Amino acid sequence: MKPGYKTTEYWMSVATALVGLMVALGVLEPEGADSPALLKIVGGGMAGVASLGYSLARGLAKLKL
Repeated sequence: MKPGYKTTEYWMSVATALVGLMVALGVLEPEGADSPALLKIVGGGMAGVASLGYSLARGLAKLKL
């Protein structure tokens, strides 16, 4: 099994988590956003779900050695 950082799943989850964090921190904000506070909550959730999803997927992959 190759190291986690060499997998596509890792890089996709990192990209998703980074975008989520940037939205949560207000660095990325779509024009015409009606509720910036809601966007920050969704961005934080997005980052958390991406990290959790990768952790679970990697754990399951290691179980099936």
